[in-house]
Amino acid sequence: ATFAAMIDHVVAEYSANPDRIYACGFSLGGNLMWDLACYLGNRVAAVASVAASMWEWTLKSCSTTDLTGILSIHGTNDTYNPYNGNQYSIPISRLNAHWATINGSENSPENSQFSGESRGRSGDRAKVAIRSNITGCRTDLMSGLLFPGRSSGILFPGMTAQD
Repeated sequence: ATFAAMIDHVVAEYSANPDRIYACGFSLGGNLMWDLACYLGNRVAAVASVAASMWEWTLKSCSTTDLTGILSIHGTNDTYNPYNGNQYSIPISRLNAHWATINGSENSPENSQFSGESRGRSGDRAKVAIRSNITGCRTDLMSGLLFPGRSSGILFPGMTAQD
């Protein structure tokens, strides 16, 4: 109810286009993005989730049929939201399959490795490892980037592995 009210407020007070509402979150906020896509899929055009998978209970109660653009950025060494899931969160492969089905794709993710490098303040380097793209969706966006690294597994420019 809180997010629906916030969307209503932004549309009414700031003339936001109700068909172009986007949300993004990191870690626990990233987990919340999957809740928004599931429970307010008719109100958000796209969500981006960084370092977070979907909770098992969210998946079980996710009944949306609304097309939702998805961007998922996840580290392969994340211990809080592990790439392969845990007792609370689902594996990223299951997350991708769930949204590919909702968004109308019958295709499997196309995984490709590509080079790229990010250097943190301490000189730590992380190479971008995998891009997982799902084609044939009826939305504009469906992809995931996986970053190897330490701690959460994600090392953005300007970050050290301890950040």
